[in-house]
Amino acid sequence: AQADVAATLIANAVDVDHERIGRGPANSLSDDSDLDDLPVTVKVGELPSDAIDRALFAGLACAHALQARGLIFSAYLSLQGHLKFAGADVRLSAAGGTT
Repeated sequence: AQADVAATLIANAVDVDHERIGRGPANSLSDDSDLDDLPVTVKVGELPSDAIDRALFAGLACAHALQARGLIFSAYLSLQGHLKFAGADVRLSAAGGTT
């Protein structure tokens, strides 16, 4: 459960204000949403590199904070083909496991 929470926090931190990102109230997507009228992302267009970098660095800041508290070992962030990594050098195999 702790890993799920950390992943959610980091993913939510990968964020940037940009005209190509559409947001709307959660309850407009689903009447039974427990997020009520909190804004959620409903669409993302192709973003320029500087916006992607800002979003990924915001996610990295969250990942580094969780790492400093000993809550995660590492994090791999990806947005529209751009990659960032925080933490120990973990190599992923083609099958999805670690080596």
